Amino acid sequence: MFSSYPTGSKRGPPISSFFSDPSPATKKIKHVRSLQSEGASFQGQVISVLVGNEEKKFTIHADRLSASSEFFKRLLNSSSKGFLENATNEVRLPEHSPEVFELYAQFLYAGQIYSDPGKTALDKNNNSHALETNLLIDAITLADYLQDDEFHNAAIDALISQAIETNIWPVNSEWIGKALTSGSASLVKLLKDFCVFNSNAAWWTNDKMGDSHPEFWISVAKEMALLLDGAGRPPMKWVPTNCNYHRHKAGVRCVSPALAVIESTSYFDDLQYWVG
Repeated sequence: MFSSYPTGSKRGPPISSFFSDPSPATKKIKHVRSLQSEGASFQGQVISVLVGNEEKKFTIHADRLSASSEFFKRLLNSSSKGFLENATNEVRLPEHSPEVFELYAQFLYAGQIYSDPGKTALDKNNNSHALETNLLIDAITLADYLQDDEFHNAAIDALISQAIETNIWPVNSEWIGKALTSGSASLVKLLKDFCVFNSNAAWWTNDKMGDSHPEFWISVAKEMALLLDGAGRPPMKWVPTNCNYHRHKAGVRCVSPALAVIESTSYFDDLQYWVG
C-alpha cells in the first residue's frame, strides 16, 4: 500500500487536531473578532475643537460629540452656530486644558478613562497619584461643562477606584477648592461624604483645616451632627455607592448601581488623607 510518509518517518498530528486544538495565534484571532455591527464608524463630518490658550487642535467626528454631549448637540445643531465657524468647522474651548480634553476625546472613541500616569510619573512632591487626582477632578469639571453624563459618571468611577487603590482620598485644600469651583455638586458631595463617614479626630486638630474652605468643613460638621442624632456612623467601613454621585437623565438611577469594587475592607484599614 502506498504511503505518503517515508519509511521510518514519524507521522504528524491528524488533520482534525488542527481544528480541535487551535494554536495560540488562532486563539488570539478568535478573541479579537467581533460583529461588524458593533464596530465604530469613522465616516461623516469632523469638527476641530481648539482647546486652551494655545488652541491645541482635536479633530473629532461631529456625530460622536453631539450624541454624547448636550453642549455640542446644541452647538452643532444650532442655526446660529454659536462658537462654530462655518468656514473652518471649529469650536473653541479656551478655558479648558488640552490634557483633560484629550482624556475626553479618548473616552468618546474607546469608552475608557486613560488617567493612570504610571509609577514613573511624579508631581513636584514625588507623588504619582496626585497627578491623576488633578486630572480626574478636572475631567469631572469638563464633563459637567459639556453636559456629558457618561463621561461624568466614568470620571467619578475612576476617581473612586483610584482613591481605593491608593488608600488616599482627595480632601486636601487644593482639591476641595477645585471641587467647590467646579460647578459639580456631585463631586462636592463625594468629598463631603468621605469626610463625614471617614474623618477622625486628627483631621479636626490640623491647624490648616480651619483656614481652608471653612464653609465646606462646617457643612461636614453639620452632617456629622445629624449622624449623632440618629444611629451614628455605620459600624462597617464606608464604601461609596458610585451611583449616588452619577448624573442621571430624567432622574433615572443606574439600572445596577455601580459599587466601588473591593475584595474586602482591607483597603480602608490604613486609609490615608490629605489636608493642607
